[in-house]
Amino acid sequence: MADIPAVPSRNAEGREGTHYVRIPLESFDIEGLIRLKVLPKAHREDADALQAAVLTTLVYQALDGAG
Repeated sequence: MADIPAVPSRNAEGREGTHYVRIPLESFDIEGLIRLKVLPKAHREDADALQAAVLTTLVYQALDGAG
């Protein structure tokens, strides 16, 4: 699979802000998000719900590693 570069957004001052990236999620990854209870089973095909679940998991991992 080819690497997809991040696309930075810029605010009014031209500084870099949020980076959007695409990541592949296998079925077992989605099942893991459901088991962690960050993704409702009914939303397994919902791109917005998947994005929120992945971001939530990343934040939890970052906070867990910060302590």
